[in-house]
Amino acid sequence: MAIEPWVSPTIDRPVLHLPILNDATANEWSLTQKSPQNISISVTPDFIAAYTQRPLSDSASDIAAAIAAMTPTFMTLICSGREQVHTDTKTHPADFVTDMDLGIEMLLRMWINRFFPSDLIIGEEGSKPAIGKSDTVWYLDPVDGTNNYVKGSPMVGLNIGVLKAG
Repeated sequence: MAIEPWVSPTIDRPVLHLPILNDATANEWSLTQKSPQNISISVTPDFIAAYTQRPLSDSASDIAAAIAAMTPTFMTLICSGREQVHTDTKTHPADFVTDMDLGIEMLLRMWINRFFPSDLIIGEEGSKPAIGKSDTVWYLDPVDGTNNYVKGSPMVGLNIGVLKAG
């Protein structure tokens, strides 16, 4: 059973929680049920529909429409949690990763794996599988501009790309 990233305390106000990862490694992700920082935001029916329903088709326009419906909510979560997330360094002191990077990537991976299970995912914070010429590959940079994010600059984004068979 998949962990849903929101709870619905009332039917009128579903909430998206940032998943916090325990012991994230290149090959295995494990979610906590509840974020210790309690980073959460209210979500719209449009977000819930896009996150819980497969795009109408595998066309680029239908996939882009689903992503476009989810992106404002993810960006709101990213911005609202800026002061609350834990920050670590990766390869050197100026190469940051935050709980937000990991959590947003996990939410995107959950969505892709649910609706496009045979597709490969290359995320900035996760594993990097080998790619074949016929593969469909998703590229994720959950908080593009993590240095800016950590320093409080508003210049951050969410990058999602997909390449089908080259």
